[in-house]
Amino acid sequence: MFQFMGGEMVLVTAAEAESPRRDLPTAARYMYLLPVSLYLVGIFLVGLCINYLDPRLPHPHVNYHPAGSRLNGIITGTRSPFVIVIQTAGIPGLPGFLNAAFLFSALTAANSALYVASRTLFFLARKSSSKFIKGTVGRTNNGHTPLAAIIISLVPGVLAFLVVGAAKTSVQEPIFVLGRLYTGPVLAIYASECLAFLRFQQG
Repeated sequence: MFQFMGGEMVLVTAAEAESPRRDLPTAARYMYLLPVSLYLVGIFLVGLCINYLDPRLPHPHVNYHPAGSRLNGIITGTRSPFVIVIQTAGIPGLPGFLNAAFLFSALTAANSALYVASRTLFFLARKSSSKFIKGTVGRTNNGHTPLAAIIISLVPGVLAFLVVGAAKTSVQEPIFVLGRLYTGPVLAIYASECLAFLRFQQG
């Protein structure tokens, strides 16, 4: 469920789009169709090319790192089915390129999340009745960029990196905590959107 969330992010760009009535419907459709199709088709094709008994595949009941390691419970990119298939095919250099592509994908996802969080915070600040909030978080610089909202939205991510950098903290712990913190509210938002749509259809 976590991987398929965030398709509504494209709608946040409506306020900055040149022609939102023309561009947003098409972009919103592709935001759901492309990831779903890529996930399902990609997983299906990889499943045809790899043996499910391959020892290089990740297994939930197997710990691949020494006891007490900060990577305890983490599955690294070397156990990705895509990387394993390419290694089996014997294509030199491509596994490293694929890992770099995964890293770039994660960075673009983080950048998109920062964009949506900062713009949402900015619009909420503009609606605030507090003059201080409206004059700090709800304002932009000369380039029409909400810097204060971006910095405030960036703080949780920086704190997450600090937690990961702690000597006695497992890398998996903040991933689990942030994943649960994100998935629950988004499911509640989706449920409220569905309820609002049903009420709208009823008139």
